[in-house]
Amino acid sequence: MILLVVLLLFPLPVLLALHYASLPGDMFKQFLHFNEWLSVVGTLLGYWGLVASSYAALGVKKIEERYFAKVRLPALKKNIDKLASELSTLSETSASEAMPLPIFSGVGVELRALRRVNGFGRKRPLKKLLKTVDEISRWIKNNQGSYEPLNKCSDFWDLYTGLNAISLEIKAVIEEEKAK
Repeated sequence: MILLVVLLLFPLPVLLALHYASLPGDMFKQFLHFNEWLSVVGTLLGYWGLVASSYAALGVKKIEERYFAKVRLPALKKNIDKLASELSTLSETSASEAMPLPIFSGVGVELRALRRVNGFGRKRPLKKLLKTVDEISRWIKNNQGSYEPLNKCSDFWDLYTGLNAISLEIKAVIEEEKAK
């Protein structure tokens, strides 16, 4: 808002300098003509129109981001809750059985979709969870011949608690948006 005020008041000193420069006895007497002052005023009004249009466009973008988040977040929360529930049932699954399961790629897809929602804003925890998914995928690949359960992977429960925490964060964002 302060930037808008500064941009709107910026041309006023220039206009005042032109006015004082056109006072009698000066070499800028040509600005005393009415048509030339109308040109200066028209330019000033055009500048103000440009600033106001830019401010309105930024407001529309903000509204669009809020609407997109409002529409997208409930579905993402539902999918993340479902994936967290599936993840808890897979804790005793061996690495060799977990290899073909699509759940880890599904978690990655949902987390990346959540990162694209500008109204969510918790990018750092999402990035950490995506790294955790990659670590689990590497662990599964390295242990694909063994029968060690997934819960032996140290990152498995980090992913599970992280998904639950993100779900709670989404719920809080949805509630805040409803309160506005």
